[in-house]
Amino acid sequence: MKKFAAILLAQVLALGCFTGCGSSNKGDTVMSVDGVDVSFDEYMYYLKTAASTLTSYYQSSTGGGVDWDGVCIYDKTKTNAEWCINEALYNAAHACVIMSKGKSMNCLPTDEQLKTLDDNISSIRKNYEDEDDPDAAFTAALNGQGFTLDSFKAVNKVNFTLANIFASLYGEDGEKVSEETLKGYIDENGFMTSAHILFLTYKEVKGDDGNTTKKDLSDEQKAEKKATAEKLCKELKAIKDDTKRKEKFFDYMKEYSEDPGKESYPNGYCFTEGAMVSEYTDTTKALKNYEVSDVVESDYGYHIIMRLPTTASDVDVSNQYGYTLGQMAASYDFDDEMKTWGVSSKAEFNSAYKDFDFTQFFSDSTGFTFTTYASYTAEKK
Repeated sequence: MKKFAAILLAQVLALGCFTGCGSSNKGDTVMSVDGVDVSFDEYMYYLKTAASTLTSYYQSSTGGGVDWDGVCIYDKTKTNAEWCINEALYNAAHACVIMSKGKSMNCLPTDEQLKTLDDNISSIRKNYEDEDDPDAAFTAALNGQGFTLDSFKAVNKVNFTLANIFASLYGEDGEKVSEETLKGYIDENGFMTSAHILFLTYKEVKGDDGNTTKKDLSDEQKAEKKATAEKLCKELKAIKDDTKRKEKFFDYMKEYSEDPGKESYPNGYCFTEGAMVSEYTDTTKALKNYEVSDVVESDYGYHIIMRLPTTASDVDVSNQYGYTLGQMAASYDFDDEMKTWGVSSKAEFNSAYKDFDFTQFFSDSTGFTFTTYASYTAEKK
């Protein structure tokens, strides 16, 4: 299935990626895009994020560190350090565009969001109240994550703005996504929705070792359950009105179904190919909306399945984050929308930093060294 929501999952709902809100000291302005400045400290956050991405990759794939002068796995035309510098430049420019769009769309952070930000900072500060120097400990903790206090605020402001833009276009939960976009997303990814009444043909037995195993029911017990399933199935098929059939189906599902997941998914399952047992998937695909299947047997037992419409409020059963299809479809569309913003053509350093050697912060022995503007200029004096 398509990676539908990299932007949404990482940048809209999680609120934790972009920065770039403006620099108070023009000497430390690294770049300016659409009237929005990026400070040295803000850019260093992006640089640390890019460096962390590569470091994690090499540690997981090779078990070693990064050769910053070596060819980058993501772009063979650049060294690893050069890739980080360009990746940070692009993300900083993207943040500027977001703030500019937010201003034009009246989607800048609300007073409530800014209060939430201040409250969060106060809450973080409290973690260091018992230190000998609470302010120094707080600052060191921020620096360890690649932030100064100002850049930390900027991160959250841009992310609030991005979330507000998304909500303005699609609704907070994707409820405003167009039917065309939703249908296209559902069709492309093969989502389908159905509910079932399940009669289990096994029981779980706990052994002396504490482990649970499945034990088949007797043939007589299986036959009894199948007879009940066939009786309910016949009654449901006899109902001609879709609405009445659906109501009766869910009544029976609440009363008879032995599906362990029915409490968590009382409205049925929305899923894609491979998420469910093949018998369940194949039967769902063959049904029309509100049509009831014959009794279907799988390793779990006997199923009576009803196909349901797939709507924006449906949630993918295999999606651990629980986003609705509306949110996922909107995110997919939003990703395409942001590609039209032309960020790449705007990602350029200001003249003062065009020839600045950012590779000086990379070392094969120590990795990437986060440095604030204040520390860097103090060292140069």
